Amino acid sequence: MVVVGAHGPTNMRAGIVDERRLLATHGLHEPGREGVCHRMHLRSGVLWPMPITLDVNEEFAQTLKPGSSRIALRDPEGAMLAIVPVEEVWQPDREAEAELVFGSTSTAHRGVDYLLNKAHSWYVGGRIEGRRCLRTTIFALSG
Repeated sequence: MVVVGAHGPTNMRAGIVDERRLLATHGLHEPGREGVCHRMHLRSGVLWPMPITLDVNEEFAQTLKPGSSRIALRDPEGAMLAIVPVEEVWQPDREAEAELVFGSTSTAHRGVDYLLNKAHSWYVGGRIEGRRCLRTTIFALSG
């Protein structure tokens, strides 16, 4: 969703911010994520109320080498949409993230429950490099 500009608090049609360029500039990094958690803004000052993270399991995280590993991001059919050159791998404080982002650590909150019980415990940081231009077809329904 980020690669095609459908994820984030911006107005693509008005050209206010192009998230693809924004994330290519800011990437998915621990310092940027921390700024979003604490201030709801990217380092550039652009409003970004929730961090976008690439969570992976510990087994996969241990195979990654910052500076040389690359992760392919694929759609459900397997088509490669983007590459993330791995720049950092870290284990975040997810309880602190839940408190900062959702204002709660209660798993009664769906977002907190997902973050604490379903998301993987390691995060990967790196810039998103889009690989595929997606086209949208609009169908008109006849009455």
